[in-house]
Amino acid sequence: MAVNNIDLSGIKHFNKFLKKTLKTNQDDKKNEKIEKISAIAYKELSIAYSSTVFKVQPPEINGTKCTIYAKGKDIAFDEFGTGIYAKGTYKGEVPQQPISFISAGYQQIVPKWTYYYTWQGNPLLNPKAEVNGVLGWFTTNPNGAHWRNEGKTFHKGQNASNRFYNAVQKIKKDIKENK
Repeated sequence: MAVNNIDLSGIKHFNKFLKKTLKTNQDDKKNEKIEKISAIAYKELSIAYSSTVFKVQPPEINGTKCTIYAKGKDIAFDEFGTGIYAKGTYKGEVPQQPISFISAGYQQIVPKWTYYYTWQGNPLLNPKAEVNGVLGWFTTNPNGAHWRNEGKTFHKGQNASNRFYNAVQKIKKDIKENK
């Protein structure tokens, strides 16, 4: 295209090139930022779970989204706590969606995270009990035992570890400091 006999096509191509370069640079900066944030998050979560049996998986980065999983059997019980005495020990909000789990061979469904659920099943097989004025339940798992009775172990529960919650708070602080 020529205006007053001046060919502007080169300027238009150069303008398109500049816009494309600017977008690429912005995308590169976003990618660099998400990689930096994911490295901070992975480090903090790895530290938080280093003394546990739970495993933190390396970050999965997809565009401007990063996903990091902390996984392991009963990890939610560790994070949010269990038993009536743990209620109020979690610093954040407990899950509000229905939760299904198996207890003594019976499926239990609670409307949200519940610290001392209402038993659903054969009353004779209810593991929940009160021993010496302490509410808890009997299991075959000896870890964290309080009393033993006929091959079963009495548990009153455990306070919330807040591992993930505390790590997220530290991650937020680290990101603000590293801007």
